[in-house]
Amino acid sequence: MKKTLRKTKRTALASAKAPLCVWDAETLHLASQVGRFIEYWGFKRVHGEIWTLIFLAKNPVDATSLVKCLQVSKALVSLAIKDLLAYQVIEYAGKGEKRTVFLRSTADLQGVIIQVLKKREKVLLDQTKLSLEKIGRKSIETSLNEERLMELKDLVWAAQDFLEVLINTNLDSGRFPKD
Repeated sequence: MKKTLRKTKRTALASAKAPLCVWDAETLHLASQVGRFIEYWGFKRVHGEIWTLIFLAKNPVDATSLVKCLQVSKALVSLAIKDLLAYQVIEYAGKGEKRTVFLRSTADLQGVIIQVLKKREKVLLDQTKLSLEKIGRKSIETSLNEERLMELKDLVWAAQDFLEVLINTNLDSGRFPKD
């Protein structure tokens, strides 16, 4: 319900303030869709929206433009920018008048994805693997189903192997067809 209200409020405000926004409605809609996708992966929707707008922009973007176009608070944009900088998916592009900070997307899209996979998914899988190893040593003493524990262990090891392959694959090498 909260998300619906946010979207409705945003749509109404965006149409009322459209001249102030540098992006058109279709681009904002795309940013919203990417935000929804990013939200599925555990980030906030606004992370995906901000990243998309910065990534698609011809020129570096300032936070004020993002606040106006996305119709969200300065605080939310500021926190999201801080997170995106920490994940190295955006970077500082310089300062303008009145100390305005401009941002741009990291140029290497594959590197952006790999960076996030290393900082989040790899860490989660490593922690899960350690937990499985610890409980595996105790499984004889517990009422755990040893066969299922081994299946879970195999699944986690396979996921970790797959992630390692993904992290170490150069997508620009031509090994994967591009649409």
